[in-house]
Amino acid sequence: MGLLALFRWERHWNQDLGTFSWLWALVVACLFVGITCSSSGASLGNKVVVLPFQGQGTGLGGELVESLQRTLIEHLTDAGIPVVDLLVTNRLVQGYVGGIRTREIGAELGARWVVRGTATKIGKKISIDVSIIDVKGIKGPFYLYAVADEVRKLKETLGNIAKGIRNKIEGYVQVFEVKIEGNRRIESDAILAVIRTGKGDALDYDQLDKDLRAVYKMGFFKDVKVETRQAPTGVSVIFHVVEKPSIGLIVFEGNKHVDEDDLKKEIGINLYSIYNPYEIKQSVNRLKEYYRQKGYYAVEIESEVKPLPNNEVSVRYKIEENEKVYIKKIEFVGNKKFSDDDLKDLMQTKEKGFFSWLSKSGVLDRKKLEFDIQKINSFYHNHGFVKAKVGEPKISYKPGKGLYITIEVHEGEQYHVGKVAIEGDLITDKEKLEKEIEINKEEYFNREVLRKDVLHLKDIYMEKGYAYAEVTPRIQEDEKTKTVNVTYVISKGAKVKFERINIAGNTVTRDKVIRRELKVAEGEYFNGSALRKSMWNLQRLGYFENVEVQPRKGSTDDTMILDINVKEKPTGTFSFGVGYSSVDKVMIMAQVAEANFLGRGQKLSVKADLSGKSSEFDVTFFEPWLFDRPISGRVNVYKWKREYDEYTKDSLGGELGIGFPLGI
Repeated sequence: MGLLALFRWERHWNQDLGTFSWLWALVVACLFVGITCSSSGASLGNKVVVLPFQGQGTGLGGELVESLQRTLIEHLTDAGIPVVDLLVTNRLVQGYVGGIRTREIGAELGARWVVRGTATKIGKKISIDVSIIDVKGIKGPFYLYAVADEVRKLKETLGNIAKGIRNKIEGYVQVFEVKIEGNRRIESDAILAVIRTGKGDALDYDQLDKDLRAVYKMGFFKDVKVETRQAPTGVSVIFHVVEKPSIGLIVFEGNKHVDEDDLKKEIGINLYSIYNPYEIKQSVNRLKEYYRQKGYYAVEIESEVKPLPNNEVSVRYKIEENEKVYIKKIEFVGNKKFSDDDLKDLMQTKEKGFFSWLSKSGVLDRKKLEFDIQKINSFYHNHGFVKAKVGEPKISYKPGKGLYITIEVHEGEQYHVGKVAIEGDLITDKEKLEKEIEINKEEYFNREVLRKDVLHLKDIYMEKGYAYAEVTPRIQEDEKTKTVNVTYVISKGAKVKFERINIAGNTVTRDKVIRRELKVAEGEYFNGSALRKSMWNLQRLGYFENVEVQPRKGSTDDTMILDINVKEKPTGTFSFGVGYSSVDKVMIMAQVAEANFLGRGQKLSVKADLSGKSSEFDVTFFEPWLFDRPISGRVNVYKWKREYDEYTKDSLGGELGIGFPLGI
C-alpha cells in the first residue's frame, strides 16, 4: 500500500517539484514505522468478498449450494478481480451470531465490495440472484440475476454473473444480451458465431465495429447496422441485417444445340444460393467457354436479373448460339525437317473437311490440342531432335471464316546415337546385356527406345529377384559431332524374397481360389514377369471388378510383403425368355448360372426349356481345379422329352469331361 502511495504522489510531484522532499520523507516514514499511508478508500481498492449462497426451493442439495460460492470466486479470479479467500470468509461468517452484517464483514476483511447471492430452483431451471454492496456506501447497491436452464449449465451462468460483477464495480456498461433482427434465411446462431461481443461483456465500441465487419464479411447481407438499447441491467446490442436476395429461378433462352441440364452444371450457381452480381458475370464467362469447347465461338450470352417476391430474384440467360465455328487451318512455323502434313498426321485435332458433319472433325477441343502438342514434342525427341521445343498454339477467330491455329516449332539440330555402354552392378556378361538393348541399333537418338531399354533391363534384374533394381540412363550430348552418348548405370540392390502375401477385399471368394492363380509364393525370390502373370490370371477369372497388387518393403531389406486387394463383382446370372412357334406353341426358357459357386471358383448352371410338346432340363457343374491341381472336370446331367404324333421320346443322360493345360 505504501508503494501505491509513492506512485500516486510521484505523478503529483511531476506537477509541483516543490513538494517532493516533503512527500518522500512522508513515504519513508510510513514504510519505516510499518503503517499504511494510504487512505481508507485506497486500501479497500476493488477487492471482493463473496458470501455463501442461500438456497431456496426444493431439490437444491447442500453441496450444490456450497459449490456456487466457490465457482463464482474462481470466475472472478480468472477475470483479474482480487477476492478474499473462501475459507477466511466462511470462518468469519460462522462467527457472527444473530445474522450477517454485510458491510461489517467487508470492512473487517479489507474488501470494498460484498457479494451476496441466492439460488432458487423452479422445475429444472435454477435462478441466480446476486446483490453487490459497496462497503463505503458510495455506489449501488447493484443487482444481477441470471437463469440456468439446468444444473450442468450453472458454471456458464455464474461466469456471466462474474462478468456483470466486474463491469459494475469497475464502472463499465454491461452487455445484457446480443440479438439479431432482420434475418430470414440465415440462422441467428450462425451470425452470432462470428460476433465476439457476448452477454455479460463490457460494452466495447471498437469490438462492436469489428463484429459489424465480421457479419458483413459473411457475404449474406447487403446492409448491417448495430444498435444499443437500454436494458434492465446494462444495454442490449442489436445487429440489424438486411439479407441479400437469393436466386429463386434460373432460366435459359435460345439454347437449341446444348441441353439445359448441361448448362446448369456449367454455370456454377445453384437455386436458392445468395445472389452475387460478380458470380453471375463469371457464370456467363463459363457458359461462353463451354460453348467454345463445342465449336460455338460466335456465341453471344447476356444475363438478366429481375426481382421476385420474398426477397428472391430470377436469373435469365439469353443465348444466341449462332453457327458452329470450325477449324479452318492448322499451320506450323519453324518446321524444316518435317512438313506440315507430317505433323498434322500426328494430331487428333483436324481441319474441317468434306465429311466433318459425319466425323465431327474440325471442332476445337483444347484438351485434345494440348495432347497433340505433347505428341509432336515427343515425335521430335524420338527422331534425334533432343533440343526441340513446340510452343503453345495460338488460336485466332476470324468472323465468317473460322478458327486458325498456329503452332511454332524450334527444331534444333538432329543428333545421332553415339557410344552406348552399361555400367554398375552386372549379374551377367556385359555383352549379353548389350544385346538386350535397342538404342544402339538406332541411327538417331530416340527417347522412347531409351525408355523401353530402361524398363527391359529392370525386368531382367527383377526376374532374378532384384526387386529394387534401378537403371539410370546417363546422357551426354556432343555438340561437335552432334551425337548422344548413352550409359545405362545399374544398381541391383538386394535380392528380395516374398516374406508374406496378404489378400484383402474378398468377401465371397476364398483365399485358396486366389492363391492358386498366383505364380509367386511366400519364401520364393521376387520375379517381375511372374508377378505380372499372376495379376493377369486374377483379372481373367472374371470374379473381380478391380485387382490391385501393391508390393512393399518387408521386415528386412531383402524381404518384400505383397498386398493383393480385390474388389468383387456379381458373378451370378439369370435369364428368362418366352417364345412361340407353330409346332411347339408357347415356349418358356429359363437359366440360372453362378460362375463362382460358394466362392470356390466352381461353375454351376441350371437350365430349363418348356413348350407344349417338349421339355428339357439341364444341370452342369464345372471344377477348374480338380483335386487342387490345374486339371478341370465337368459333369452334365440332362433330361429331355418330346411328344410326336405316333410316339413320345424320353431321354435321360449325362456327360463327364476332363481337361489338361497344354502349356502353350
